[in-house]
Amino acid sequence: EEKYRLEHFKRVSGEVSESVATHQLHVELMDVLKQINTFIELIASTLLDLE
Repeated sequence: EEKYRLEHFKRVSGEVSESVATHQLHVELMDVLKQINTFIELIASTLLDLE
């Protein structure tokens, strides 16, 4: 995840017009995917504890 964030920020700082235009969407999407991953980990942990 960190690798993709860094690559994105490099494109934005290089002023690639498409990256600048979609920057906010990209950052929000990465945050949502990270939250989904956290929820999946919590669900898996709970299921393992039930066994």
